[in-house]
Amino acid sequence: MRTCIRCGHAISEHTINCPSCGASQGITKRPPQAYDDTFLKVLCILTIVGASLALLSGAMTWGNISGMTTAHRIYQMLGILAAIGKLTGAILMLQKRLTGLYIYTAASVGNMLLTLAMAFGFDVIPKDDKVPQLFITISVVMGIAISLAFLIMYWLNVNRRSLS
Repeated sequence: MRTCIRCGHAISEHTINCPSCGASQGITKRPPQAYDDTFLKVLCILTIVGASLALLSGAMTWGNISGMTTAHRIYQMLGILAAIGKLTGAILMLQKRLTGLYIYTAASVGNMLLTLAMAFGFDVIPKDDKVPQLFITISVVMGIAISLAFLIMYWLNVNRRSLS
């Protein structure tokens, strides 16, 4: 607590005008700090492009791959849902909504787990001489590394401060 500079009335530390006499206390309100959100916008645009391509790819290959089992279709549908989640999250983050970060995170983690399961866990990707296992492993590691990098960049303080 402190006192008014004119009348001596007890006032709080952050009082701008005395409630008793109305005298200005020489304290100014600070405007809310504006954060540069260019980095967040670039990430969101890249995510929208990537998720749109994933959706287009999923739509174009739906039913066109010979020998596709029910398991393949389920994985393809889960991949499409993950792309929709990433797209939704990026659009919400462009609107400065923190919910978008959570949606993107859930979709991205789900997509990474799905990628691992498809490549190594459930033998969904056919193993033959045409596609060496090393190529599949390198592709999976690179895809997960890129997804992880985006996830880390989205969670940086510089981006989270821009979201409400």
